[in-house]
Amino acid sequence: MYDSDAYQFWGSEQYLKGIPMRDKRSYYENHEQSIFTKEQIKQFEVKATELNKKGEGDAACFYLKKL
Repeated sequence: MYDSDAYQFWGSEQYLKGIPMRDKRSYYENHEQSIFTKEQIKQFEVKATELNKKGEGDAACFYLKKL
């Protein structure tokens, strides 16, 4: 089960721009002062959903059972 979310995109983009997670400009800390528009975040969410459906998200959960 793939369960990526928009963080894979906005987190990476912030780090590329030198903005750490706990910075006041970070989307994590303050949505209103972040460098991203609401539309950009929505696009990140849509892309994450698409990748999850194709099994290509960056995070996954695996259920193991003893045979």
